[in-house]
Amino acid sequence: MAERLNILDRVSKAGISIDFLKLTPSGMSFLVPETQGEIMDKVLEPCGDHFTVRQERSIVLVYAVNIRDEEGLIAGIVHTAITNGIRVDHIGDMHDRMLMVVKRHEADSLAKLVRETLMEAE
Repeated sequence: MAERLNILDRVSKAGISIDFLKLTPSGMSFLVPETQGEIMDKVLEPCGDHFTVRQERSIVLVYAVNIRDEEGLIAGIVHTAITNGIRVDHIGDMHDRMLMVVKRHEADSLAKLVRETLMEAE
């Protein structure tokens, strides 16, 4: 917990905007704008080897009214991505959408797969 607080304090003092903060049993993950990637590297450098900064990522948004209420929809979308070899780094959801963070060069393929999957479901 102390290391999480240290990192968040350093990020805050550097004025870096973070989105989609998620705490995990062993750490945390969050997104930063690509323009702040180099600054993030410098901020985290003194923190040791217990972090990874992944660059060249895109956010794929999937809009669906009441997506959380459609049983299995989120799981099906994630399953489609993974079984097609797309590594999903981060997942988030709200009442009308979900987001997936993937490698930039895989974003268009994922968007196409999701469209095809959702259209088949209709």
